[in-house]
Order: sequence, then structure tokens, then C-alpha cells
Amino acid sequence: MDSPNVERVLEQQGRTIAWLAREAGVSVAYAWRMLRGERPVTAEFRRAASKALGVPEDLLFSDVIEKAS
Repeated sequence: MDSPNVERVLEQQGRTIAWLAREAGVSVAYAWRMLRGERPVTAEFRRAASKALGVPEDLLFSDVIEKAS
């Protein structure tokens, strides 16, 4: 995963990418693609993930490099 901060927080909280995808209202496949850098991480996903995980957005996604599709 290109987003070790997200991965670390999910692991610490005992959560999965499937849970995060549901909370953010996206498919698991789309969430994986965003977190791997295969798709741009949308502002909506950043906000939803931050809220769901209780971690500030700038800390949670400071390591994600957005790539244009």
C-alpha cells in the first residue's frame, strides 16, 4: 500500500480496508486503488476516512502521492 499512515491506523484500530470503504461510501476496489496510488485520492474520500478513523486528514494522508489517472 502506498499509504502507510492509513494502513497503520487501520491495523491499530483493528479495522479493514473493506470497513473503511463502506464508511467512505466507495467500493473496496476503488479504495484500494486510491490508497495504492493507482487513482487520485478524492477530497471526499480523505474527509470520510479522516472522520471514520478519527485522525486529522493531513496526518492520515501526508504520505499519499496523488497520481492523475
